[in-house]
Amino acid sequence: MKIKRLLGLFAAFVLLLTTVGCDVPQVIIDVPGTENGGNNENGDNGGTEAPGVNPENPEVNPENPEEGSETLQPAIYDEFDEGKLDSDTWLVALRNWGGYADAERTELYNNGVVPENVHVENGVLVLSAHGNEYEGDISGVNNKGIRTGDGKRCGACIVTKDYYASGEYEVKAKVMPNMGACSAIWTFEYEEYYPGQEGFQGEGEYYAVNHEIDIEMPGRLSEDGPISYNYALCNSWIGENENEYVSNGSELPGPQNDGEWHTYKFAWHTGDDSEQARVEYYVDGNLVCTNTQYIPTKAGRFWVGVWFPKNWAGSPDFAEGEMLVDYVKITPFNEAGDEPQNETYPDAGYAAIEDCRVYVDGNPRSESGNQNENPENPEEEILTPAIYDEFTEGKLDSEKWLVAMRNWGGYADAERTKLYNNGVVPENVHVEDGMLILTAHGNRYEGDISGVNNRGVRTGDGKRCGACIVTKDYFASGEYEIKAKIVPKLGACSAIWTFEYEEHYPGEEGYTGNGDYSVVNHEIDIEMPGKSPDTGEISYNYSLCNSWIGENDDEYVSQRTRMPGPQNDGEWHTYKFAWHTGDDDEQARVDYYVDDTLVCTNTEFIPTKAGRFWVGVWFPKNWAGDPDFDEEEMLVDYVKITPYHEAGDEPQNESYPDDGYAAIADCQVYVDGNPRVQTENEENPDDPGDENEVREPIIYDDFNEGKLNSDTWLVALRNWGGYVDAERTQLYNNGVVPENVHVENGVLVLSAHGDNYEGDISGVNNHGERTGDGRRCGACIVTKDYYASGEYEIKAKIQPNLGACSAIWTFEYEEHYPGEDEYTGNGDYSVINHEIDIEMPGKSPDTGEISYNYSLCNSWIGENDDEYISKRTPMPTAQNDGEWHTYKFVWHTGDDSEEARVDYFVDGVLICTNTEFIPTKAGRFWVGVWFPKYWAGDPNFAEGEMLVDYVKITPFNEAGDEPQNETYPDSGYAAIEDCRVYVDGNPRN
Repeated sequence: MKIKRLLGLFAAFVLLLTTVGCDVPQVIIDVPGTENGGNNENGDNGGTEAPGVNPENPEVNPENPEEGSETLQPAIYDEFDEGKLDSDTWLVALRNWGGYADAERTELYNNGVVPENVHVENGVLVLSAHGNEYEGDISGVNNKGIRTGDGKRCGACIVTKDYYASGEYEVKAKVMPNMGACSAIWTFEYEEYYPGQEGFQGEGEYYAVNHEIDIEMPGRLSEDGPISYNYALCNSWIGENENEYVSNGSELPGPQNDGEWHTYKFAWHTGDDSEQARVEYYVDGNLVCTNTQYIPTKAGRFWVGVWFPKNWAGSPDFAEGEMLVDYVKITPFNEAGDEPQNETYPDAGYAAIEDCRVYVDGNPRSESGNQNENPENPEEEILTPAIYDEFTEGKLDSEKWLVAMRNWGGYADAERTKLYNNGVVPENVHVEDGMLILTAHGNRYEGDISGVNNRGVRTGDGKRCGACIVTKDYFASGEYEIKAKIVPKLGACSAIWTFEYEEHYPGEEGYTGNGDYSVVNHEIDIEMPGKSPDTGEISYNYSLCNSWIGENDDEYVSQRTRMPGPQNDGEWHTYKFAWHTGDDDEQARVDYYVDDTLVCTNTEFIPTKAGRFWVGVWFPKNWAGDPDFDEEEMLVDYVKITPYHEAGDEPQNESYPDDGYAAIADCQVYVDGNPRVQTENEENPDDPGDENEVREPIIYDDFNEGKLNSDTWLVALRNWGGYVDAERTQLYNNGVVPENVHVENGVLVLSAHGDNYEGDISGVNNHGERTGDGRRCGACIVTKDYYASGEYEIKAKIQPNLGACSAIWTFEYEEHYPGEDEYTGNGDYSVINHEIDIEMPGKSPDTGEISYNYSLCNSWIGENDDEYISKRTPMPTAQNDGEWHTYKFVWHTGDDSEEARVDYFVDGVLICTNTEFIPTKAGRFWVGVWFPKYWAGDPNFAEGEMLVDYVKITPFNEAGDEPQNETYPDSGYAAIEDCRVYVDGNPRN
């Protein structure tokens, strides 16, 4: 089912009305008592109101009650005296109906109805209509809810939030006087039923129930008759077929476009013991028509508005006109024939009241989602920004920001061998003179900065390479605003967006669909340049205003939106979206603003998940043009985020929250106006070094601070070790988690949970998701920094039970794909795995016995059988004796004085040397306990611990050292804060 069917319903409605006077039964009403045109000499309503109703008082006049009748009370009586629409009563429409201009259905006849054409002024509701000569900035909307960039033939409607059935529906109004636009009041309830559903009838693709009553002006008495404001169409509908509605061309008391106030009313009877089902239509108290056929019974919403029909209202040869409404009154009858609404799309096609125009001192302005609060109402909550960063500190604030190092945007070729762009990198980010500068490198760039591929590996190519900053924290509903000068050249996209991404796999609760995995992608964007919705021209006169809840075609909307002016004019502009996840006071929607002018509203596919906020410039493949330039910049003066904390907010659940970010230190820093790349370990120019210098440990941590040092350590949250079954449906273990790490009494404690564990701590699967099972679950700490040749030593009491492996190791991992320089082999990808291990227990090289009298001493440069060596090595003593032991390997990558090798020591005793498959890539150093599948035994225990007294790393800095180039450097780690802390000897999270 497509929402567009709802938005297209009115198209069918209008096309059907073209048959007036031909196939549709016609009733021409002779109106008695209308010699004076229905008005008295004062121009007031000279006709007869409903019996006993005083027009100055919406209640029934007690001086003239009907015999035995109850007093009917209006459910709505709105005189618009509050200066704005009441959001508890009204919606404003944002939709399109009315058919196509051409037989090929390539161009819509009109541009729908939009909230910017609605405002309240001096106690009057003003509904604006823009005709063929309109040249203003307000944009219409198409039948998919997307802004068209064209304001011609564009009207306005308000709609009741609630549904009503039998009753009196009345407005006092001055109708839009020009031909070509239709001023109307109507009720509307729409349902779709499909084959197999209870309400389905007929043989078509679907069946529509359309319960509707209308008064529409101008009208005509026959298909060939003149179009005039002396006539109206008085309609009633129960469906869309020709035998399910009646449209009566009705003569009115006088011309309705005379600039005077008139009342328009229909009295709708669904029928009961005392009333025949019928609709009576009144103008200025005069009955002008009665319908007794096709009488709706379903409660509908009441609409008041002006719109542009295709065939029967004339040609809209004007610029602007208005329908003025003094009041709206709805008085329910509550008859026995009333039925409840069952609309198929009750929330589609509406915008927020806040999107209407508001008049201040007679001047119109667009009202944003959250204006500054009224200072005369101190009880009203004042919203405070969570982030307001003007970049005056000369560098990015590492407490607020991440810098992105990742790639998206697709492939250049159908074979997917070459990426279109080179991603975004931290070297293209710097702060200078109180401005954030995001640099974009186009096709002509010849500099040294390298981009990154979609696995986080540097490409060696800086062309089509941009920059992004990203908030560390996640935010949901709120205002997101920047002041910026965007990149002026075509080919690069300047943008702001929120982003939350999840992957769910078969068997997981969030999995939907039937593919390998399903995606949740909650995202909101303003992206420039955009494309003209009419010509497809790429221009900075347009933007894309998007909202996403997934990646499928039916899970997002992207609106080509006309901007107030060209945005690449070199001037400062503000860009903002106001994101409402929805609550009792706010409809879920996103409002998009440029220079405080509302340019777009999305009410479909509204995210609810908190996301990170991104500001950046990147290179799209198809829709931003050709980046035929060298370097350009996006300048940002400030970023402001003001949360709303609405009821619809949901927490983030990202699958890869740590992937694709670099350190703030990798950004460019300006010193005396000169850029340089800042590194964490820069040589001291006052101490050039000595080739005979004493080697000092770069890390010596004896854990005496009572907690892990977050400047030194990461804690692992990941899973490896294989599957239980050949079908790969169940993992062997539950990984390593931060809750199993704590520091107590100057000792690092790494807990291991065996098969008998019954506690609350949950493990993790190989997608980084918690499993709910804490068995076969261990713990690891990992250095933040990478080290190559050197001594790696710990003092520890290892976990004594079989089934769990106590280990130390270095690790550097890369994936390379076809077309990359380092790709080898003929598979989907090749792996570089530079690793050195001491693992316990081991197996006897003779008997295969699993025992703590042995260890595995390994070195790796890949994953294939001819790329590693694993030596079963006898230990000096049984290592599970409960005593402290030292474990060390000495790694030489090789230089003029050292052969490339790894020497392994226990308690100062050399137990093994490897000279084959010696790693050269710097790796992170791991200390931990985990659960192997085959070679450590069966973990028949509940809990065990590996205790670590100290960790020491002393680099050699040999000539054979190579820098790390990890593919996933940020994947699989948690925060130090997730570890356990001991208070007075008692553990807590």
